[in-house]
Amino acid sequence: MLAMGRIARFLITFDTLRINHLAAFRGLARESWRAMTARRRLWMPAAMPGAGDG
Repeated sequence: MLAMGRIARFLITFDTLRINHLAAFRGLARESWRAMTARRRLWMPAAMPGAGDG
């Protein structure tokens, strides 16, 4: 019975760590995507002819 409680606690802890890891990964992906889109927005006028003069 004690082992069951220990296993349950381990599973709950593991699940929490996994959820936190996924949330952190999702946040990193979102930040990198935002940086990519911002960079693309900066690059687009430079790629257009006549826009990079000023």
